[in-house]
Parts: sequence; structure tokens; C-alpha cells
Amino acid sequence: NKEQVWEKVEEEIIELKSAISNWQSATDNDLTMQHRKVEEEFGDVIFSLINYARFLRIDAENALEVTNKKFIRRFTQMEKEATQSGKDLADMTLVEMDSIWNSIKKRT
Repeated sequence: NKEQVWEKVEEEIIELKSAISNWQSATDNDLTMQHRKVEEEFGDVIFSLINYARFLRIDAENALEVTNKKFIRRFTQMEKEATQSGKDLADMTLVEMDSIWNSIKKRT
């Protein structure tokens, strides 16, 4: 059922976090193997989310496309607003960019 599938998503996220932690603390000899494990666990999270989307009757590919377009639209607007205020995104702090991003997000 839907709840069991969501529990699997949460389990996979925990496994991904563990793999990331292991990768970040790995020795040079172990980095490549640990990175592969992170990639594998990341894939498991995506797979589990796609499976959950089926239970919600959501087209996961379409949802991702909508999100990508929304991101591009917001990022383009963020660049425009930064330029209008006489700034370049490359020179802005993360806090400054977040402020613009959150403002755009509230409007769209």
C-alpha cells in the first residue's frame, strides 16, 4: 500500500545519508568505492520516489519536467533582478541569492 511504499522511500533516504557519511569520511583508497555506493543509494531513492508517484497517479517524468521549467524560469528572473540591482550573481553571497530566490518564489 501507499504507506508501505513511503516507508521504503524513507528507508532509502536513511541509507543514502549513511552512504554519504561513509563517503565523506573515507580514506583515499576507499573514496571511489564509497562514491559508487552513494550513487547506488541515490538511484534507490529516485526509484522509490518514482514508485511512490505511481500510487499518487503522478507522471514522475512530467513532474520533473515541470520542476525543471519552473527552476529555469525562477533562475532567469533571479539573474534579471540581480542585474537590475547592479549586481552579478557570481559576486553575491548565498544569503543575498536566497533572498531574491525566496521573493521570486512567493510571487510565482
